[in-house]
Amino acid sequence: MDIQLLVGLVLYFTGAWGIKNIQNNGMASVMKDPAGRFFAVEHTIGMVLAIAAAHIAHSAAKKALGDQAKFRKVFLFSLISLIIMLAMIPWPSRELVGRALFPGM
Repeated sequence: MDIQLLVGLVLYFTGAWGIKNIQNNGMASVMKDPAGRFFAVEHTIGMVLAIAAAHIAHSAAKKALGDQAKFRKVFLFSLISLIIMLAMIPWPSRELVGRALFPGM
């Protein structure tokens, strides 16, 4: 997940949908466009929160708590991380931000 975060941050700062979109169009314009808002703000914040939840789960696994409490906490934060990640993916069925499942085919 950390490598994916680094790749995502590189794309955010160098790609067309991140900082460059905000700089070229202005934040007000980006926030009015559903696709631009999703990629410049919502997707980025959601994925960072998912990675934070995964890191909390990992640190809980290393703590010397009781087994039941430890595994419950790991399960809870891993589930939260998974739900956030699945919600922030631009699935093909999403109306305004969906992308083709197999682009170019």
